[in-house]
Parts: sequence; structure tokens; C-alpha cells
Amino acid sequence: MVDCMPLQNVYIDTDILMFYHDKKDDKRMAARSTVTQVERSLDENHEIKVKISQVVLGELMMHFCNGRCESDEMNKLFKKLNVGHSDMPSASLEALVCAKEILDVQRRINPNDALIVSQVLTDSLATWLLTTDTKLIGNKLIEEKMEALNHRFTIASSFH
Repeated sequence: MVDCMPLQNVYIDTDILMFYHDKKDDKRMAARSTVTQVERSLDENHEIKVKISQVVLGELMMHFCNGRCESDEMNKLFKKLNVGHSDMPSASLEALVCAKEILDVQRRINPNDALIVSQVLTDSLATWLLTTDTKLIGNKLIEEKMEALNHRFTIASSFH
């Protein structure tokens, strides 16, 4: 297999990863379906790269500490999605500024979510943000930011 530069980055939000392993949550099946869709796409298209932001990793650590998921389960999931060390980006200064701008205008988005979506907004190769968060899906302010940055990507709970 030839290594190639990814032409599209797919970001996955905390909720999809948590629900994937949560035995009690009714969103588990939807999360598993989304992960399976991503996994199939990775097999078919080697130009796709999955990204898990540092903010998402921090939120997952809180999830682990609450005993809702075992870290070895998450490691298996990351391997399934071909997520390595370079696929866990920290926020750039540009993303931090973008997150602050979002928070200045829209208080209903929490700071972590503002930072996660800002990382996607400022990644020119980003094509998807997979989340079940209804504050992010269809958010007019985020759509305006996409337009202002001339960067379109999809925010949705399923991948196709």
C-alpha cells in the first residue's frame, strides 16, 4: 500500500466515541453504525484521515474516570479507525481565536464544543465533523463562519 497525503479529514466528536461503548445508552447503535460507516470508507479510500482533537481526548478521559468505558476498548476503537499520534491535533492559535469569536456571539455552545468545531473550521482538509450535538448540527453561526472562511464541511451524526 502506498502512503498518500490525506485529502480529507474526518473529525469525530466525543459523543460518538462515548456512545460507541456505552452499554446503557440508546444512542449506542447509531454511534456504532457511524463508526462502521467511517471504517468502511477508510478501507475504500486511503485519502481519508480520522482526527480526534485533544479536547475530545480530554473529555474521553473524564468518561474513563467515571467508569463508563475501559481504556483498552477505546484503544481498539482508535486502531479500527487508524487513529495514531499525529491524528490527535491540539488547537492552533487560529482555532483558539475562532472559538473565542463563536463564544462571544453564541453562549449556548460550551467552550469545549466551540474549540472542537473551531479546529474543524480552521483545518482546510476537514470535510466532516461527526457529532450528535444538536447545538452544532445546523447551527447558523457555524455555517456563517464556514462561509466567511470559504470552507464547507458537513456536521452530522452519520457518515456517508
